[in-house]
Amino acid sequence: MSSSKVKFWNTVSAVLPKTEFGDEIYSFAKFVRVHRRLPSRGRMMFSDQIYNSKLAPEILNPLRTYSTDKELFKRLVKAELGPQHCVPTLAVFRTESEVDAFEFPPSFCAKPTHMSGEVVIVKQGTPDRAQMKKWLKMSHYPKSRERNYKFLTQKVIVEPLIFDEDDISDYRIFCYNGKPRLICLDLGKYSDYKRAFFTTDWQKQNYSLGYPLYEDPIEKPECLNEMLEAATVLSQGLYFVRVDFYTNGKEFYLGELTHAHASASQRFIPVSAEKEASEMVFGP
Repeated sequence: MSSSKVKFWNTVSAVLPKTEFGDEIYSFAKFVRVHRRLPSRGRMMFSDQIYNSKLAPEILNPLRTYSTDKELFKRLVKAELGPQHCVPTLAVFRTESEVDAFEFPPSFCAKPTHMSGEVVIVKQGTPDRAQMKKWLKMSHYPKSRERNYKFLTQKVIVEPLIFDEDDISDYRIFCYNGKPRLICLDLGKYSDYKRAFFTTDWQKQNYSLGYPLYEDPIEKPECLNEMLEAATVLSQGLYFVRVDFYTNGKEFYLGELTHAHASASQRFIPVSAEKEASEMVFGP
């Protein structure tokens, strides 16, 4: 989304009350603007179900709010799968003075535990302490109206660069009623962002979502079955959720649980592919 559109929607969100009614008005307007159709509660389409999940009372399910926090999510992963699947934590900041006092390693990744899409990656560079301090005063809820973010404590978590990479690919598994249904692979997030979709048996699909399609073949991770099993465990009790992974093909770490992918604001490429993807996710 262009900076002017982001500014426009941030302005709209700022004007509307921070209530369920305001959330619904904002989300409805943005859905119609992006998808050029009305959302439906009964339609089993990918974007509609994300939209419905975002606005349903279930979004405040304690499991959803707890796992939205990136620090607390690691505790869930350790309890359910073991510590070997958690990215190590170097520090957690709750105050600006903690940011100033920490001696950062030469390379690291820092991100707010209470937001989405924000990150600072340093590989032999200077830490952006000013940005981290800004995060401690920010909230993701006002600009997305995703209520699972609304009551989170503002913190910044610092982690090492895993697999010695600073532009690592994300493996994202969409799960419906506790079962993995569709795999999304994001590549070049900080360089040339592209996306590919796969079935759970690694059959590449000819569509994308929100970003250009990555055309080249991609080798199936050796640990794919283990990742699918982990996604099954972590999605239990949740209607529709995205389980995010990092892997080098042999071992994997959990990234986070995403409860409303892109806040229902991305279109399929081509648009007609949404029906095919939806049947794959919500079908028998």
